[in-house]
Amino acid sequence: MNILTGTLHWNKFSSLKKNSEENFSNGFLDLHVDRIHCFKSHGKNYFHNSQNNNVCVILGYISNIREIKSKYLIESENDVEIVEKLYSTKGLDFISFLEGSFIVFIWNGKTNKGYILLDHFGSSLPVYYVFNKEKLIFSTSLKEILKRMPFKRELNIPVVYDFLSYVKYSGPSPTNSTLIKHVNKLIIGQYLHINYSKKSIKIKNFKKKEKKVSIESAKKNVMKSIQQNIERIAKELRSKNVNHLLSSGCDSNLTLYYLSILKDIKVTALTIGGKKQDETRNTKLLTKSYKNIKHKIEFMDSKELNDLPDVIWRLEGAIQSPYGSLYNLFAKKIKKNTKVVFSGMSAEFLFSTEKSSEIIWFKKNLIDELYYFRNVLFKKGLFKGLRISRISLLKKYIKNDLLKILFYNHLQYLGSIRQGLIFNSFNVQDILPIFNERTKVFAKPLRKLNFNRAYYEKEVKTILGKNRAQHIQKLPIPIDIEFMFENKWDAIIKFIESDFVKNILSRDYINTMMKNPKQHLWVIFCLLYIHVFNELFVSGKFDSKFDKIDFDNKLEYFLK
Repeated sequence: MNILTGTLHWNKFSSLKKNSEENFSNGFLDLHVDRIHCFKSHGKNYFHNSQNNNVCVILGYISNIREIKSKYLIESENDVEIVEKLYSTKGLDFISFLEGSFIVFIWNGKTNKGYILLDHFGSSLPVYYVFNKEKLIFSTSLKEILKRMPFKRELNIPVVYDFLSYVKYSGPSPTNSTLIKHVNKLIIGQYLHINYSKKSIKIKNFKKKEKKVSIESAKKNVMKSIQQNIERIAKELRSKNVNHLLSSGCDSNLTLYYLSILKDIKVTALTIGGKKQDETRNTKLLTKSYKNIKHKIEFMDSKELNDLPDVIWRLEGAIQSPYGSLYNLFAKKIKKNTKVVFSGMSAEFLFSTEKSSEIIWFKKNLIDELYYFRNVLFKKGLFKGLRISRISLLKKYIKNDLLKILFYNHLQYLGSIRQGLIFNSFNVQDILPIFNERTKVFAKPLRKLNFNRAYYEKEVKTILGKNRAQHIQKLPIPIDIEFMFENKWDAIIKFIESDFVKNILSRDYINTMMKNPKQHLWVIFCLLYIHVFNELFVSGKFDSKFDKIDFDNKLEYFLK
C-alpha cells in the first residue's frame, strides 16, 4: 500500500531514534513510508543522502525515470536516488522533468525546507495536512492524520454544502478544505512549501510550461505517444502479469490493443456489467479477437450499496460517488499476485473539446456559482441556514480561492483519484497510460477537430481495425443508483427525516424530497455518504479500527 506520513516538530526533538526501511527521522522530522514496489526502479521506500542530508520520497510511478537517469548520467538504479540527484541539479524545476502519476516529498538538508509536489495531472492519492504552533502533520491517509489530530474533530458544514452543491460532479470542494475542520488538502497545480526555520508553511501554485507543436506533428504523433508510453511503462514493470479494466469504449480498447501486442505482458481484462448499462456482450466479442487476453466478467447488483461503509473507509471520504462501489468490485476480482491495473480512463480530459479547455471550465464554473448564488439570495434554498453560511463562504472564496473555483476541473480530479484510492487500499497500483504529458502536448492542437472526440475516436477505430471497431459502443458507466437503492426505501425515507439531514437541509427541501425521493437520488446518496463518513471519521467511534484496511459493518448498521 502506498502511504506517506510525516510529522514536523516545530519546537522540540522527535522521539523516533532509529531509522529503518519504512521510517526516517533527522531529529525534528519523522517520516513513515510504505510503497507498492511494482516498477524495477522501486528499490527503496525513501532515500537519505548522507552527504547533504537531503531526503526524497516517491509514491506512485515516474514513467520516464530511465530517460532521466540516462540524460543526466546518474549512477543509480533507484528512482528515489535519481530524483534526489535531479533535484540537487535543477532545484524545484526538477518537477517539470518528471512524467507519470506520483507524489514527491523532498527535504533539503542545507536549507531545512521541504516540498510536497503532485504530478501535473493530479496524483491518484490525496495529500492531507494539519498544523498548529507545535507541529505540522501531513499524510496521504486521512486516518493517519486523525490519529495525530491536534484539534477537536468537527464536520465542516460549509464543505458539506460544497459537496452537495457540486453534486452533479460527485466531487470534492474545489478549495483546500476537507469535510473535517482544520484538515486541508492539496489540489491539482499546487505544492506545499515547508520552512522549518520560520516555522511556517505555504501553498504555492505551479504550472508546467507546455511545448507547442504544429497540427501536422500532432496528427502524426498523438496516437504513437500513447503506444510509446504503454511500452515504456510495461518495460519497467517487475511483474508481467497485469490487469486491465475493459469497457466497450474507445479508451480502454485502445489500451488493451497496445498491451496485447507486447510480447512478454500477460493481460487479464476485467469487465463489470450493470442492469441498464451492460457492456459485457460487446467486450466478449472484442476480447475474442485476441488470442493472448483472458477475460473475466462480474455484475453489479443491489447488494453493492450494503458495502458503502467499506468503500468510504477505503476512500476516506475523498470523494462521494457510487463509482467507488464499481471500483471496489473491480479490485476484489484482481489476482492476488498482480500489483498493477491498467485503465483507459481520463482520455476525455485530453481529447474532448468540451472538457479539456480551461476557458470552458471557467465559464461553466462561473455560471454554476452565479446560478447558485442567485438561489441563495432570492429563493428559500437547499440548505438550512444557507444564506449566512454560503455568503460567508463566498466572501472567503473571493478573497482567497475564487480563481481556484473558476478554473477547477472537477472531472479531472475525479478521473485521477476515484479509482486510485480504492486500488491502493488493495495494494494495487493503478496506471492511466493515456493520461500523460506527451499525449497532452499532441492532443492540444487537435481540440478543434475533437468535438465529441470525433478525430480521436476515428483514429482509435482505424488502429483497432474494422472487426473490432464494429463492437465499440460508448455507454455510461454501469452504475444505477435506483437499482442500488432497491429494497431499502423504507430505511432511506426514515434517514431523510433524521436529525442529521434536518441539520443540513432546509425543511422546504426535505418536504420536496419526501414527495418523490427517486427524483433526488444523487442528493440522497451524497447525504448517506456524508452521514457514514461522519460516523466513521468524525465521531471517534471507530478509531480503534483505523489500522484495519477494510470495514465490516454494512450500511444497515448506520441506518438504524
